[in-house]
This record gives sequence, C-alpha cells and structure tokens, in this order.
Amino acid sequence: MKTAIAIVGLDRVGRSLGLALKKSNDPVEITGFDLDTTWVSEAQKSGAIDRSNTNLHSAIENADIVILNLPAGVTVNWLEECTRSLKEGAVLINTAPVHRAVSEWAKTGFPERRSLLNVSLSISGSCLDTNESTADLFKNSVLIITSLPGTDENVIQQVEEFAAIIGASIMFSDPVEADGLLTQVDLLPRLLHLLYLRNVFGRSAWTEAQKLTGSVFWDVTRTMGDFPTGKMTAGEILAHKDVLLLQLDLMKNAIEDFQDELRAGDAEMLEKDHDTFLDSLQKWSNRRTSGDWSSEKVRDVKEKVSMWKKLFGMNLPQKKA
Repeated sequence: MKTAIAIVGLDRVGRSLGLALKKSNDPVEITGFDLDTTWVSEAQKSGAIDRSNTNLHSAIENADIVILNLPAGVTVNWLEECTRSLKEGAVLINTAPVHRAVSEWAKTGFPERRSLLNVSLSISGSCLDTNESTADLFKNSVLIITSLPGTDENVIQQVEEFAAIIGASIMFSDPVEADGLLTQVDLLPRLLHLLYLRNVFGRSAWTEAQKLTGSVFWDVTRTMGDFPTGKMTAGEILAHKDVLLLQLDLMKNAIEDFQDELRAGDAEMLEKDHDTFLDSLQKWSNRRTSGDWSSEKVRDVKEKVSMWKKLFGMNLPQKKA
C-alpha cells in the first residue's frame, strides 16, 4: 500500500522534497497544493508530485503525512486551516522556521490523535549557489527538529527515517533554542537588509544616489522577496520578537566596537581583525560546502527503516501520561 503524502507549498523546497521522496524505495503517492499555479505546473512537470488539487482540504484529507512548507509569517493561520481536515493518525510536519509560536498555538489548537512536528530544513552546501529543484537538495544537510510534549516515539522515529531518505542529519532541540538559531542565520540577515534599505530610501540624498546603484545594491534588494507583504512580514518578525531584540542588541554592540576602531584610525588593528574573520569564514565555508560537521553535535541517521510501512503498522499516536 502506498503512503499518501500532501505537500502544501511547492516552491523549490517543496518540489525538491517531492523529488527526494520519489527516489526512495517506499511506495508513495504525493498530492501537491499551492496558490501559485506556476509552481504547481513545475512540480507536475518535474515529477515531484503525482497530482495536484486546487482545494486545500481535498488535498490533505486523505494524507498520512502532510508537509506544510510555507513562510513563517502565515504558518499558524494555515495550520489552523489544515487541522480542520487532518485525518486521525496523520502526521503534520511544519517546515517553517517558527517553532515556538507553532508549539504555543498547538497547546490549544491542535486536535488529538494527530501528530505535529517542527522540522526546519537546511540546504546542501553544493546547492547554495543554484536555484534548481533537485532530489539532492538536502543531501549532507541538517534538520533541526522540535516536537510537542507527549509526541509518540514512533512518530519521531518516522521523521528520523524521513531525514535518512532525503540524505540529512538530525539536530534535536527545544522550540526556543531552535528559533534562536534559525533567527540568527535566516531572519536577522534579511531583517538587517530591510533596515538598511528603509534607511537609504528615507534619506534626502537617495534622489541622486539611486542612479548610482550597482550589482551589490541590487543583490541586497533581492532579499526583499522574503518580505512580500506587510502582514506576512509583521507576522514573522513578531513570532521571533524576543530573540530578535536580543540579536539586535548584540549587533548594536558589534557596531559600537567597530565605530571605536574606526575612530581610532588604527589600520593595523582593522587589518588584523578582518584577516582573522576571513580565516574563520573560509573554515566555515569549507565545512558548509562539504557538509562535514564531524566535530559538531549532529546525529546521523545511519540506517533507514521503512517509515512508510511502519506508519501503517503503528497504533494511532497517543498522549503520554
């Protein structure tokens, strides 16, 4: 019997997940849903999904596993909608980098006899310079996972096996820590670009300066694609409010330290600091590209058991006492 999977959100990540799952030895039947018909068409052409459905509830109502692959700012709203149609025993995997807000909502908003896990995906180092969908998008990458209290161990085992299928390793965490790590490497860089652009556009000199913008400035503006609307942006930022305030305070300290060095006009110190940074950057780049984190606390899933067969042989998830 084939495992029914629904992927809600067919961007590059969603399509690549479908392609990776299709390469596994376990029989799957994947239904795709997205409001963007172009992404739906690309998913169908690439073979990432078996069929699409224009109705969210019809797309997920028979799914054993629902992968919710949506922007952080709208995730909770979509979760509320999805839970209306989740069948008993279904596992819902949230891939958005928003763990704490989802976990807090789930305390009162998630139905019994279904399971919810937050699984934030990173991308293989070899794929960072491309925009292509591929079954290898997550090879040698790391998944950070948080679960709700009382989640059945069999469900967590399924996600471990899911990681093995797509070629990733696992990092278990709690929602607060996960949000902190993800905010530091994902939301904060984008937010700093946003603040910089707001500042530049608000200056009187922008009238003339805009005519001189080049490729560096153009690359910065491209990150605004992650902040498409005010509502979506506000939702994501407020979901990480506490972590962002802390990170921004740390950034203020870094700016003040740099200002002190700049005022001192010490070229030797500036040169030394920058060379030290470049050395650290190169070491990180080598590790990130190769996916070799042997010295880090990352758990590899060495053996892949059939998560799909176990899914049908297991009892419905029960809350632990």
